[in-house]
Amino acid sequence: MSAELVRLKKLSLQADELTSSGKIEASRIKIIDGLELAIEIESQSYFYFFQGELNYLDEHLLAAVEYYRVASELEPKSSFILRGLGVAYSKQNCVRKAIATFERATKINPYDHRLWRQKGVTFSKMKEFDKALKCFDRAIKLDANDYHSYRQCGVSLANAKQYEEALYMFSKALILNPYDFRSLYEKSKALNHAGHGAEAMRTHSLSIEMEKKVTYVPSRESLLARIKMNRIRKNQARILGEFHSAIKEESIPLFQKRSARVAKS
Repeated sequence: MSAELVRLKKLSLQADELTSSGKIEASRIKIIDGLELAIEIESQSYFYFFQGELNYLDEHLLAAVEYYRVASELEPKSSFILRGLGVAYSKQNCVRKAIATFERATKINPYDHRLWRQKGVTFSKMKEFDKALKCFDRAIKLDANDYHSYRQCGVSLANAKQYEEALYMFSKALILNPYDFRSLYEKSKALNHAGHGAEAMRTHSLSIEMEKKVTYVPSRESLLARIKMNRIRKNQARILGEFHSAIKEESIPLFQKRSARVAKS
């Protein structure tokens, strides 16, 4: 695998971690860096994948699904692209499609704890809590330091009205990451349902304070990301046109097409 592809995967994982932590603007910066690199190395699949990531962040879910779908057709054995598609389906409440997508992805890579976590989130949406908890258990066994899995497991338990067990999972998440404002917020809800109103209010206030601290992005970084995105948007119609043409013409890679044009000239 080339150094550029390794960097693209790293940017994808960093963006996923930031999105899962609620640091949306910081995630956007990583995604834009990935999109720029995908264009630079003429990677069609990553171009569409990162477009899917951007649209997902902006909650343009129909567009996100379409971008992820094209990316997965270009790289059908990429479990992390399938994960993006599955998450978008789940967010759309197309839960059956989401589960089927996660099934495909876990067959390709059964060791990615993120896949099992997201599969658990989807089962929880379906109120199939036993299946959800099994997925979270699998995710935690694969990565015992993934506080997102503990948090999501807690959410699932709270939805099943098992509030004391949920509070235990939120506490585990907060031991791993005391700054996880999402765990604090979910913990406050569980505390309230469990009849601990005063502690719930304190925890909720703390979650708001923590969110302000951890989601701050320096203005210089935000400005740089906007400049990069504006540059990409100016060329997006041309890039998409060339990529679509490459896909239609028997999926000929864009680089080969350009090489052929250069040879003819």
